[in-house]
Amino acid sequence: MKNRIISFYRENKKLILLLVRIIISVSLIVFLVKTQFKDIRSALEIIKSVNKPLLILSLSTHIFGIWITAVRWNTLLGTQKVNLGTTTLTLTVLIGFFFNNFLPTSIGGDVFRTYDAAKKANIPIETSASIIIVERFSGIISASTYAIIALFLGFTAIGNQSFIIPVIIFFIICIIIAFLILNPSILRLNKLINKIKFLKKVKEKLANIYFTFLSFKKFKWVLARVMIYSFLL
Repeated sequence: MKNRIISFYRENKKLILLLVRIIISVSLIVFLVKTQFKDIRSALEIIKSVNKPLLILSLSTHIFGIWITAVRWNTLLGTQKVNLGTTTLTLTVLIGFFFNNFLPTSIGGDVFRTYDAAKKANIPIETSASIIIVERFSGIISASTYAIIALFLGFTAIGNQSFIIPVIIFFIICIIIAFLILNPSILRLNKLINKIKFLKKVKEKLANIYFTFLSFKKFKWVLARVMIYSFLL
């Protein structure tokens, strides 16, 4: 009996996995509808009363942001000789947004994007994760830059609370971290890994991350393009 079950699973593995995915997806959708039904109804009422042109503009901006995210991601993947295409990555980004509903911040979506890109491109998961880190960090740098620009334009406080010093400190920290990401050799991580016993077990994985970060130094124009995309988001 056991052998029959194993044999059946092997013969119908793809179909079984597809059915499992469908069941999980439908279950999650049903769960969301049941738990958020009141909010959905109130949201529909609000949509009926909003300014339609502004709603369309807002939706268009959001769609553009998703597309730019995929373009930015694909640009960074290109540095590792990977080209999955903007359409494929856009779908992955959308699925990632779905996962963001179940985990804090955007960690769920980033984990899925890391895994999905690694699987489709047949690259180490560490390389895929390194690319996501650089991509995300480019967004943080662009946001902090906008905050600095806002200071020069006179936006220095919210109410009675000044945010000049926090913004400047945050911007400086971002620049330092960006420099270290692009110049990991400064930290002498290779020597650190060899000295710490438990790190030796994952030496190969850490090496993939290290050399992926190091490789970005050769792609200054690519990084400049990525920053432009981040400023557009």
